[in-house]
Amino acid sequence: MYIFSSLISLPSCHNFNGLENAANLNYQYAVDLLIGAACDEETQTVSRLALRWHKLYLSSAPLSTKEKEGTTIALKPHSLAGTAEVILAVCKSMKWKEIGLIYSDETKYTAHAIYDMLAEKEEEDIKINVFLQTDGTMNTYTILHSARVLISFLSTSDLSRFVKTLKDKAFRPLEFTIIHVDCYKTETTEFYTHLDQKASEETNPISAARLRKLHRHVALLRNSHDDKGNMEEFATKHGMIPSHTLYKALILCDGLQLLSDYKLPRGNLTIVQQQPTLWEHVTNTEIHGYSGPMFIGSDGVRLPYYEMFMWRDGKTQHVASVRPREAEFCEKEKMSNESKNCYEITRTIPFGQLLDDLPPYSSDCGYDNNLCSDFHVFMIAAIVFSILLIPMAIAFYLQRKEHLIQQMPWRVPLDTINFDDSRNGILLSVSRRVSSVSTARASYSSIFSANVSEHAHVNKQKLKYMSHTNINPFTGICFNQGSELIVMWQFTARYSLEDLIFGKEQKFGRNFQSTFIKHIMHGINFIHNSSIKVHGTLYLSNCVVDSYWVVKLTDFGIKNILKERMHHKELAPNSSFDIDAIHYKYLQLAPEHLSSLLEKHEEPMGTVEGDMYQLAMVIYQILFYMRPFAERQEDIKVFSSPNLHPLKSILPELSTLLSNQSTAPIHPKVPEGNSFTMRLLSIIQQCWLYKPAARPTLIKITDAVNREFGQDVKGTLIDQMIEMIDEYSANLEHIVAERTRELEQDMATTENLLYQLLPKSIADSIRSGKSVVPEQHSSVSLLVVDVCQFTKFCEAFIPVHILETLQELYSSFDYIVQKNKAFKVENVGDAYLICSGIPEMTACRHLREVSKISLKLQEFMKTFTVRHRPSHILQIKMGITSGAVAAGILGSIAPRFCIFGDTVNMACRMASTGLPGTIQLSELTANTMMEKFPSFIIEERGMIDVKGKGTCLTFWLTGEKDQMRRQSSRSSCISHSQIKFEIEEANKTNNQFLKV
Repeated sequence: MYIFSSLISLPSCHNFNGLENAANLNYQYAVDLLIGAACDEETQTVSRLALRWHKLYLSSAPLSTKEKEGTTIALKPHSLAGTAEVILAVCKSMKWKEIGLIYSDETKYTAHAIYDMLAEKEEEDIKINVFLQTDGTMNTYTILHSARVLISFLSTSDLSRFVKTLKDKAFRPLEFTIIHVDCYKTETTEFYTHLDQKASEETNPISAARLRKLHRHVALLRNSHDDKGNMEEFATKHGMIPSHTLYKALILCDGLQLLSDYKLPRGNLTIVQQQPTLWEHVTNTEIHGYSGPMFIGSDGVRLPYYEMFMWRDGKTQHVASVRPREAEFCEKEKMSNESKNCYEITRTIPFGQLLDDLPPYSSDCGYDNNLCSDFHVFMIAAIVFSILLIPMAIAFYLQRKEHLIQQMPWRVPLDTINFDDSRNGILLSVSRRVSSVSTARASYSSIFSANVSEHAHVNKQKLKYMSHTNINPFTGICFNQGSELIVMWQFTARYSLEDLIFGKEQKFGRNFQSTFIKHIMHGINFIHNSSIKVHGTLYLSNCVVDSYWVVKLTDFGIKNILKERMHHKELAPNSSFDIDAIHYKYLQLAPEHLSSLLEKHEEPMGTVEGDMYQLAMVIYQILFYMRPFAERQEDIKVFSSPNLHPLKSILPELSTLLSNQSTAPIHPKVPEGNSFTMRLLSIIQQCWLYKPAARPTLIKITDAVNREFGQDVKGTLIDQMIEMIDEYSANLEHIVAERTRELEQDMATTENLLYQLLPKSIADSIRSGKSVVPEQHSSVSLLVVDVCQFTKFCEAFIPVHILETLQELYSSFDYIVQKNKAFKVENVGDAYLICSGIPEMTACRHLREVSKISLKLQEFMKTFTVRHRPSHILQIKMGITSGAVAAGILGSIAPRFCIFGDTVNMACRMASTGLPGTIQLSELTANTMMEKFPSFIIEERGMIDVKGKGTCLTFWLTGEKDQMRRQSSRSSCISHSQIKFEIEEANKTNNQFLKV
């Protein structure tokens, strides 16, 4: 038997003194083995030191196989690797080869760890079809259609919702089996009672009965160490109070029992030389200790003992025990020879009952019910439909092709051919086909015909040989392969005046206006003195500007060609009407031409007097940047009537007034306050008289324009543009001063924003051009705030309302943090991280600052309401941890302040594993607060599962004593309305500062 000559005890878990004392035990006291209840932060390091010293280390801290070293024995009875082995053993015993894993938000770390362990055992021939997070209603479609055996890590409430969803949405609900792994240390009777109570809440008795049938297929897999019955029995026997500290002490005592019956080897070997023999003695052996049965696996981790329960006739039935066994047992039972550990399932009920009533892992109809569907019927129907559709498609294609052939211009219809046999021979006559043409400007460039008449050829020659500075050259007429007549202009211009006047926000000065008007009048004068005589279609859109800012007229003389072709019945006028051309075309026609258009439904050839009317319209738009009759928009309406001409249906009132010569003349309204002389305005209004003979000639209009702009125009347009640049340079100093003031305001805003994104010391370093080197901070405190049920919150609101609510919530958080010595590191989605102690803060003051902030946030959430849905209660979970972190800046573009370290991970896990409305602390942080700041009220929560840590002891922060005394005399709670008011006042102050 191994005999202890002495037992040396040294403290740990205080400023990392456990590492120092472990070294003292080894080098000063030369102990044979280490026994420790070291805290989580020190256990892994002590494990590494024990491996280096080749000494056995019995630890009661939560350690997994990956976290501990080869000479460490993990005595905690909660092992994730053991849980994975238990699930694997149950599946092999039930002959399940395909399973699914489902978990809640609180157990996602445990589920992911077990999933990774099961996925590594590919040789076990067990396939995981589903691995999803659900609350009972989310992601259920994939779960129900991919697996029949489900391993549940859900909470009890989520599981009850999932079973109800299973009843409502599954094709065959009774085909499903659920093995619920208890992660919450729930009492067995309470678990099934809760499920049965949910079934009793169903209003429909049939629905309640179906739920109870599904509950018969729910098996509870529970760790037998969670009831702690042995610890309570020991405490009662010795008159002690049951506590977690007592439980950890009993675990260490059980670890010492592993050394019983150990015989010293012969040869006076040192403890280092005995280490392999000692390891073989304590592993792969079962003992019955004070904390219950203990079995240390081959990897040095205590394997858990599980019990399986089912629900029958309103009672809980114990159906099986899952116990770890020696490796030799696995080989005897022909199980996996490569597995380090193995489990034995012992049934407590006869074969053929309960467990054997559970459905198999696969369904006869398949996971998606596809093997029992009517898919073949739909396939036959699709084939028959395809057989019928193909001939119909071919017939439609042939008919469409025949219709296109009928529309060819060279095709002569049979009904147009006449046979005359009145004489000795047969006379064949074919009636002429008449094409239609639209008189709109867009159709001038494309006219269909088989030949060109002589008159049209003469007019074409007249157009071709016209040449002037303000005339756009005409290049000719040609035919394409489809006998299409193309009218070609030499479009060397870059813009039209239509685009320059109404397509730009910038208005031109008087010099440009004078130049544009004079160029147009020069072009009109040339056309009137040529053989063409009349323009007929003078609009801003027909006045183009080339690269040298010279205005050229185009689209003139075309009406003569069209009239000749219509006279010879080669073209027929088309009644199509361009609605978009109301302003720049139809309203700018002279009254006599508009009257002819309304009566004959075709545009007239045009006259010199009509050109004067349209010239005045063009000058009006250049001077005032307004459409003619733009003030009478209420009279421009569209009416669909088959009995009215399109122009009449669109302009029922204005067109009648313009064409009626018996009424007073209707003129476009001249804007008030303009700077033009009465001479020019009067000559423009005279051009709009009803009587053509009373309108002024082009010479009088030219004289009025020269009198108006003669003194203003200096040099060419290039000289005028240079003058504009000189004027801009004179004002450049004023512009630079204005821009400098705006730049200073922007820099102040940027500096304020930079201090909000980064700590002030780091922001100043970046502004001065210094490089920010990552730093190690030995002691900081972190606070992580997590919004509860954030997925449900996003599903219940539209994205805009989500952003508005989070903006209002986090702005209030920022205000509270700003009032204390802390810094918000980031907030991504529902995660909100606060740090205190950077760059430095002595005497753990950062922990007090973070604790005060958390209590203020807790009080604030009691008054916070969601504006878009006041009935929705929004809650948060908070976690606090202190420790060492590394801080620095990531990225050169949009730099981001980040902190890294195990302290950050622990703070996030404290928040995620907490309860709504609570503040959870790690064990080390709680001990520091109780020692340094006893005014805070700390309560022990108990042991919880933490990812990567296993089962850990945590505490609640519930309040502050001094604060409670202050609240008795005056309220110190910050209300939501008060914070919102102060935030708005601060924003107003900032805006006033920016304006100054």
